Amino acid sequence: MSLVRAALLRQNRAALAAVPRRSASSSSAVTEHDHHDEHHHEDNTVYPPETFANKYWRNFVLVTLAGLAIYKYAPSPEEESLVSRLVAHYKPPAELWQQINSEHIAQSAESQTGALLVASAKVNSVHRYRFPQMLDQHSAFCQPVGLGVDMSNVAVKTDKE
Repeated sequence: MSLVRAALLRQNRAALAAVPRRSASSSSAVTEHDHHDEHHHEDNTVYPPETFANKYWRNFVLVTLAGLAIYKYAPSPEEESLVSRLVAHYKPPAELWQQINSEHIAQSAESQTGALLVASAKVNSVHRYRFPQMLDQHSAFCQPVGLGVDMSNVAVKTDKE
């Protein structure tokens, strides 16, 4: 190593030694105080007093009293009132509901016949080939012994059979 190079390395090491190193748990800001700054601040928030004289409890008592008054002074179910007369006036007649229900039953029965038709469908018992002529396109020769299938008694059926 040359003398110049050695001198430069010594200068670099001296410069790196002068730089303060911080550990992972210390803060990143370099300050002259290395201890925790613990200032205890007092909570100066003013909370309202916890009493039953606030808006929530006032509204709760008013709604309860209104409900009791309505229950006590409301007409009984046997009495005729304005609300019951309005409901009776605008209610559709029973014959209309009977007609709507009978139409609905007829439509349900009609849709169920289609569902029963699909549910009772069965697969054909005979497998129909798409191309039955493929059965005859094999060579009877060049077959190894025991691997050939005897198809002499196979009869191709059409859709009419």
